[in-house]
Amino acid sequence: MEVKMSNEISGKALVVRRYSEAVKLQCVSDIERGRLTVKEAMEWYDIPWRRTIDRWREKYGKDKKKTKIVRILMKSEQERIRELEKLVADLQIENRIKTAQIQLWEEEKGEKALKKRLNTQQLKEYEERKKLLESL
Repeated sequence: MEVKMSNEISGKALVVRRYSEAVKLQCVSDIERGRLTVKEAMEWYDIPWRRTIDRWREKYGKDKKKTKIVRILMKSEQERIRELEKLVADLQIENRIKTAQIQLWEEEKGEKALKKRLNTQQLKEYEERKKLLESL
């Protein structure tokens, strides 16, 4: 059941209109069969807002709107998504290779020799990877 509020105020109480399903269906039917115009239906059924009738027509009318969500991507967007997915996969492989190289370097030269050759940023990355490997 739909609830409608109007600007009419009697005393301090706000007037709330409730329309039954039968009234809604009859109103829509009268409009669709040409018995009443929307404006006439508003007066006849005491409906203050046209949008109320428009919603009823959407819900109960012959041409009910059925919502169907369709996701449309431009071809360029789809291609961009594929490129990004490929880039992520490539970076994951590169990360695995670098991790393996670091492990080999540590085994051959020792951890101290490796740390001497790394700059500050590389050293941070090395420490993070080392912690990650230890946690696995």
